[in-house]
Amino acid sequence: MALAVVSGASRGIGRAIAEKLSDSNWDLALLARSADELNGIKSGITERGRTAQPYKCDIADEAEIK
Repeated sequence: MALAVVSGASRGIGRAIAEKLSDSNWDLALLARSADELNGIKSGITERGRTAQPYKCDIADEAEIK
C-alpha cells in the first residue's frame, strides 16, 4: 500500500494532486481547513476505490498540529 499526505487537499492544486495520486493507486491522508470540503474530496476518492482519511487542520497554526 502506498500512502501520501496531501495538505490543502480540499481545493486548487492540493485537490488536483490528491485526485491524481488516487488515480495512481495511492491511499491518502487529506489535510485542509474545511471539514465539509474534505468530506467532498474523500467521497470522490473512495468512489475511485482508494482510501482517504480527512484531517481538518490549519498547518499554519502550530497549535492545531498534533
